[in-house]
Amino acid sequence: MDRFINPRKLIEEQRIKLKQEQEKRRRMDGMIATLCQSDERFAADYLQFMNYYRVEMKAAWEFSSLAEYSESLRANGVRSLDGKMKNSLEECVIANWLIQNGVPFQYERPYEHDTRTVDHRQYQPDFYIPSIGLYIEHFGIDRQGRTAPYIDHAQYHEQMKWKRETHRAHGTQMLETYSWEFADGILLRKLEKALIEASVVLKPLSVEQLLKRMNDSGVVSTLASLMTTFLTLYKGNGSRVRPHEGRRSKWQQERQALFLRLFERLHDVYENENAAAGEIDFEDMIECATAHVRAGRARTTLRYILVDEFQDISPGRAALIASLRERQTDCRLFVVGDDWQSIYRFAGSDLGAMTRFSEAFGPAERVSLDTTFRFHSALAEVSDRFVQKNPAQIRKSLQAVRQSDRAGVVVCHRAPAAPVFDDALTQIAAEAPAGPSVLILARYNFQLPDAAELRRLKAEFSTLRFTALSAHASKGLESDYVLLLIGSGEWGFPAQMVDDPLLQLVLTAEDEYPHGEERRLFYVAMTRARQRTFLLVEPSVEPSAFVSELLADRGYRVERQGEGTRPPSCPQCGSGSLHLRPGVGGTLYRCSNQPLCRYSEGPCPACGTGRMMRNPKSGFQCRGCAHALPACPRCATGRLERRQGAHGEFLGCSNYADGSIRCRYTQSVA
Repeated sequence: MDRFINPRKLIEEQRIKLKQEQEKRRRMDGMIATLCQSDERFAADYLQFMNYYRVEMKAAWEFSSLAEYSESLRANGVRSLDGKMKNSLEECVIANWLIQNGVPFQYERPYEHDTRTVDHRQYQPDFYIPSIGLYIEHFGIDRQGRTAPYIDHAQYHEQMKWKRETHRAHGTQMLETYSWEFADGILLRKLEKALIEASVVLKPLSVEQLLKRMNDSGVVSTLASLMTTFLTLYKGNGSRVRPHEGRRSKWQQERQALFLRLFERLHDVYENENAAAGEIDFEDMIECATAHVRAGRARTTLRYILVDEFQDISPGRAALIASLRERQTDCRLFVVGDDWQSIYRFAGSDLGAMTRFSEAFGPAERVSLDTTFRFHSALAEVSDRFVQKNPAQIRKSLQAVRQSDRAGVVVCHRAPAAPVFDDALTQIAAEAPAGPSVLILARYNFQLPDAAELRRLKAEFSTLRFTALSAHASKGLESDYVLLLIGSGEWGFPAQMVDDPLLQLVLTAEDEYPHGEERRLFYVAMTRARQRTFLLVEPSVEPSAFVSELLADRGYRVERQGEGTRPPSCPQCGSGSLHLRPGVGGTLYRCSNQPLCRYSEGPCPACGTGRMMRNPKSGFQCRGCAHALPACPRCATGRLERRQGAHGEFLGCSNYADGSIRCRYTQSVA
């Protein structure tokens, strides 16, 4: 079934598909804009959804770690109408309500009194309403006062107590809101009541003003994209909405009801426009064909129905096939597919059509095509074991025609600042001088090398033949070698970008194994190689869960090259890692869980990049250049650095301004 790569054809296919998707989104954008101007009810619902229900993510209690929660915030793009990230979905909703009602506020403005001590950093309440001097603190607790499992319950409540006492001591006003109020749908009513009682005059923005704010913040297109996908999936599964399973909060129920009301109106406009133009779309073609067959209006004399790539079939197309067999019982159905390569659920494919084939099509015989002629035994062993970690996959064992004693998968940790591809390509050129093909893959298209980098690679490795594609686009192809770029987190592999839960209403039931579809996609990417697959791991990033699994499980025969330099753990939250990043306070080592964890520390003052580590003899020593500094005798957590003052040089504690605490210890230079 595999075919050799035809880069020009693939690029043209992708270009056409992208153009079609962009056209559908533009059409949806136009329908939304028109309805906002002509239909007051739609405009009100639309603004309500965009302000308060645009993003849905799991509740804080459903995450296993602060790092996982922080990654989800970034992946979901929790930004309010001012275009700025917020620390939680709930705070984003509060911010949008204040903006919509014309209430000026400052987010995380430093408290008006200095609170920095050895035990506390400067206090930054969540919201400040300057017109009435009111602070708003949103606390992440349920009705019983419980925090998320990865939050220290006692410490969190101690911080709540300290904040209350701080406001009481300085005579400042604080309004408390809670996560349980958000889930119960009463948070905004409470906020409105409190502000009105405090004599705040609400000045709601007009529809035009709100639409402008949305356009300026860049969140408008998100609904058009979601609606376009929902429409395609809805029509592809027979225009059915699947009941939502599991317990949902009142807020989630309201979000679903509001979305479906918007969708119903847009669907009507879409269908009316098609009817007026005398047009139907692809999903209509499938549905109409099924209806004609079932009603007996389409006579068929088929003896055999042959379906290829059956793992990608949608419910609508499966219904068409079933209707053909119902009308002609002596017709034989023959399908070819691989559930291990089912990677298009987001486009409506139904994995259950393969794993539960007999339920839909009656008694059947399954023949496993368990011999691979593409890759050798070493790669077969790794990929076979990897994909079947998911119990939802059909059990089978691949047998490779070619045997190999050399590892088929190589985990390549490159050194910082080293070229991404060069080490692996040097190896490939040395072991296969006959001009092998090299397929460069990434989880997302934007991660692939640009045209200039590809020209460089072709010039420096002139004996190799290159093609660069996304992992999805590589399905069905093959190459001598594969270089798979491995990121982590939001754009990593497995990707943390998740489908909006609303799509579950029109998607088939998903297997419950973590990263089930991402695991199948990773399998597809690995098995495009005839010889070896190189997993190119970025330096100093959180390790990919898949790469960590391959390296930790002794059942995998995986070669490791280079030393992976895992970032240091954050000493404050424990679940994040420290990365050297620029910011308002300069280039600092900052926690990956920012803004939820605000820990930061300065790099080595000598080399500017190394991390200063405690050394029992010298106090602190740089891990990079070995530069040593004494520890501060007062706070013990800072280091004494040379500074320039009005009277010359002196030694000052590094916690004077940039550290987590304030320490003003100074010492004259000896």
